[in-house]
Amino acid sequence: MKNDPNWDGRVQNIQVTDSKQWYKEIRVLVSSEDSSKNWDLRVSVREKLIDFINENYPGSFARISTTGEEKQRHTATDG
Repeated sequence: MKNDPNWDGRVQNIQVTDSKQWYKEIRVLVSSEDSSKNWDLRVSVREKLIDFINENYPGSFARISTTGEEKQRHTATDG
């Protein structure tokens, strides 16, 4: 974040706001000089955080099927 031109250097904070058996909820606070830059910074931080988790903790994100296709494929190949 230090190299992001949208960050004004004032605020950077991360907090765990909820912790359950199956998930952790975090809140990231960052500051910028205006709302447009803050939006861009928040999006960038979110994407980099997701990349970090995927690279360092593979399989940590829940995988949810939204269609029945996956179940149908397994049923068809199970015999």
